[in-house]
Amino acid sequence: MRVYAFEMTDKLKGKYFELVKHCIVDFEFTGINKNEMDGFNHQNAVQGLEFGREGEFLFCKIDPAYGVEGFIQAKEIRVTNLEPTTD
Repeated sequence: MRVYAFEMTDKLKGKYFELVKHCIVDFEFTGINKNEMDGFNHQNAVQGLEFGREGEFLFCKIDPAYGVEGFIQAKEIRVTNLEPTTD
């Protein structure tokens, strides 16, 4: 899974909050036990990712802002690449 991520600050830049630490994060899921995705569209803006453990499996819950939502449950979740970008 590839995610464009950033940190939103409490500082204003014009009429919007300033966004910093832009990057692209690649995740690798191995030993997938369950997965469920719904709501794919042209934007797929994600509000956040939640990681945790359910018994012997790790999970990644995708919280939607607009578009895709769901979860992946796997034996292992790894960050395979972190690429800083400009906004």
